[in-house]
Amino acid sequence: MPANLTGSLPKDTFDELLHVVDGPEATEKTVYSGTGVATALKVGTGSASVDNLKLDGNTISSTDTNGNIVLDPNGSGTVNIDAAAITGGSVTGITDLAVADGGTGASTAGGARTNLGLGSIATQDSNNVTITGGSITGSYSGLTLLSSVSVVATSNIGYTTGGGGTVTQATNKSTGVTLNKPSGQITMNNASLGAATSVSFTLTNSFITATDVIIANIASAATTNAYTLTVDAVASGSCRFHLRNETLGALGEALVINFAMLKAVSS
Repeated sequence: MPANLTGSLPKDTFDELLHVVDGPEATEKTVYSGTGVATALKVGTGSASVDNLKLDGNTISSTDTNGNIVLDPNGSGTVNIDAAAITGGSVTGITDLAVADGGTGASTAGGARTNLGLGSIATQDSNNVTITGGSITGSYSGLTLLSSVSVVATSNIGYTTGGGGTVTQATNKSTGVTLNKPSGQITMNNASLGAATSVSFTLTNSFITATDVIIANIASAATTNAYTLTVDAVASGSCRFHLRNETLGALGEALVINFAMLKAVSS
């Protein structure tokens, strides 16, 4: 406890006194005890202000309106804060800011991915991505596959709603059709096709380029094992379908053909 020096003589209370070397000039001075030992000051109650800085209980504030508080260690020193809560303002002047444990208190960066709504794909290498569920959707023209790509599917691969359409062949089985979709169904005319006879028709489609691969099969309305279907003459904006009746009799069926295009390049 501090001593009450009232009524005491200086010689009797020398070790209770403080003194400042070189007087009270406006420069920093060392405070000494009465016995000449450098000491420290402790403010017991209330608050203390030094220039623009005020200490009041657990709060450090500036006395000037809108005054700044700067923590500036000397040389290679650092400012260590064991626990901090930033409730406003911004962090500026830093090129790279390292945040330990993902900024969540977790022991790994997974906490940050959870907060940002990211899944495991956020940690995969760009040259080795594994997709184990869900679907890939978006613009058809915006999907580009480069180099060698291996896809292991656990869900659907292909076109989603909006990527397909239908068209019906008019007049006869050699009448051309137009359908500007990357996939779809073509319903052929039910005109008779003679035994062991082939017929061809052209599909006009703005999605087709000369290097694409057109995949086609007979979906329905056909006698079992009666037809052979092939595709050729793939060009920019069109391709040609060939249908052959392999039976010994004429057939007049409105076959339904499924088709889809696989985008490809020659270089």
